[in-house]
Amino acid sequence: MISKTYIYNEETYQQVVDNMDDVLFIVSPDWKTVYFVSPSYEEVWGKTRESLSEHPLSWTDSLHPDDRKNVFQHIEEGSQGSFNNIAFPDYRIIKPDGSVRWIEARGAPIHNEKGDIYRVVGIAVDITNRKQMEEERENLITSLQCAMDEIGTLRGIVPICSYCKDIRDREGAWHQMEAYITRHTDAAFSHGVCPKCLPTVRSEIDRGYT
Repeated sequence: MISKTYIYNEETYQQVVDNMDDVLFIVSPDWKTVYFVSPSYEEVWGKTRESLSEHPLSWTDSLHPDDRKNVFQHIEEGSQGSFNNIAFPDYRIIKPDGSVRWIEARGAPIHNEKGDIYRVVGIAVDITNRKQMEEERENLITSLQCAMDEIGTLRGIVPICSYCKDIRDREGAWHQMEAYITRHTDAAFSHGVCPKCLPTVRSEIDRGYT
């Protein structure tokens, strides 16, 4: 059996990193030193990689106020070396242009020869589109549930008189249609006169006054 060995040189690796949409990062355990961040950081965060290198925690300046506490809690836990793998809760960032993006970030510690954690490698993914789809789905489910709560349903065959329109129940008793529907559903009736019947009603009213 002949096996093939693929050797990826530094140029190939750089091409992959430069063209990926997700943000690859390598930082110190205390998050105070950035060893590497992929070019996609500038697109996702809207900030330069140079600014992150100069101020390693500047990415947190973009955190949505409602998500800052959870993110910093995970950073603190990581800096204390109390993790095997990092899985941030999904959080939002606010870009310089005011747009809001959802981020899913995860990573893993890298140990040195002594077994100590000396670097953290991870990836941050823009999941805004997925979050929007989830929100739309939840809104749809809520709307459907509200609609179902408001609708009472009559199932099966309903015996109805073809002349007076009364309805026969399972016990054989006949009921006026409006009363039957009101009793078996959440519907209520509002009475009026349709255009088709209006001339007849007016004629009957006129005869009543003569």
